[in-house]
Amino acid sequence: MTRSRSIPLLGAAIALLAAARPAACYEVASFTSAVFDAARSREIAYTAYYPIDFSGVASVLVFSHGGTGSTFGHTLYPYYGTHWAAAGYLAIHVNHRPSSFPTPHTFDRPADVSFVLDQLQAGTLPLPPDLGGSLDLSAFGHAGHSYGAYTSMALAGGDFEGAPSFRDERIVAIAPISPQGAGQFGAYDDGPMDDTWASIGIPAFDLVGGDEKDSNALGTIIEPDWRLTPYERYPDVDDKYQSILPGLDHAQMGVFANASTQTYLAENTRLFFDVYLKGETAGTCLIGTSPPFEGQVLGARSDPTSGLATRCPPPIGVPEPPFASSFALAAGLVVYGRFLVRVARLGPDRRFVVTSPNEPAQPRRDEFGRFGASSSGECPVGTRPRVR
Repeated sequence: MTRSRSIPLLGAAIALLAAARPAACYEVASFTSAVFDAARSREIAYTAYYPIDFSGVASVLVFSHGGTGSTFGHTLYPYYGTHWAAAGYLAIHVNHRPSSFPTPHTFDRPADVSFVLDQLQAGTLPLPPDLGGSLDLSAFGHAGHSYGAYTSMALAGGDFEGAPSFRDERIVAIAPISPQGAGQFGAYDDGPMDDTWASIGIPAFDLVGGDEKDSNALGTIIEPDWRLTPYERYPDVDDKYQSILPGLDHAQMGVFANASTQTYLAENTRLFFDVYLKGETAGTCLIGTSPPFEGQVLGARSDPTSGLATRCPPPIGVPEPPFASSFALAAGLVVYGRFLVRVARLGPDRRFVVTSPNEPAQPRRDEFGRFGASSSGECPVGTRPRVR
């Protein structure tokens, strides 16, 4: 039994070491323009963040801001675009203008993103003239905060009452930040496989603030773990992740995020898209933990036939880490690096609480080479990108 279990653990350790190499760190520039959707008489502004002196093939990530509409939403949340572009992505922040009524806005938002992708694939989306290399236009990732999280789920195929399907098959992975539960934007929950999220069959990484999880932004819906419902209802198709960050409210998960929160959100969504958009699976076991966030609750669920998420050692995956004592396992406590990992729940859905018993959580895996200084132009996790 010991020999048979050592193989996946060794494989996971090798994968962690392979993923330890920091992402390439490019200087970042931005470019703002707009396109016009004549069918809807709607202008869609956007800001593209892109790596300078890039010569490879860049994958494309799209970000949607929160709120019921704006004329400058594409200028918000720049920490996502700059971090993603520093790692070699083209990041497009889309502006969603106000709609005539709230219901049309739920229609307009996913249509805005799909129209931008249409223009990008057709070669008619204005792009920065000094954008180097080429673009992978075969598949895209999408992330968004608040109403932008709804946009992610709509594009991923979520079933919203009173609305047609907005599924865009070009979107292959999503990262909804501060997602909504039932009762808002047409989301419903009549039980497992009879809800808005049962039709989302692509990888997803939900990020939720601990102080916002029980209510919507306006406080008109108050229900325990309301924002955790999507993760609970996702089908067992492809990998699903969830990170609950303690002490953060709705604004602190968005435009008022402090520097450490910005780094956590941007870097971990980047790791997620590295794996599920670019196919760099060596980084799977770092999703949600690079850098770690003290007290966070991490969840991971895998497709039972081919998933990656639960093949990892703690804090995501295998509940029994290598070299843990029987006492520690019986107590539900194990040491992972310099962190104490408390097993919150076992089973197919693995959850862990990451805590530091003596000092605040911070990037400190230097002994594994994951966060050290670099002399080769690479970008350690936690580095703030250079923006031109």
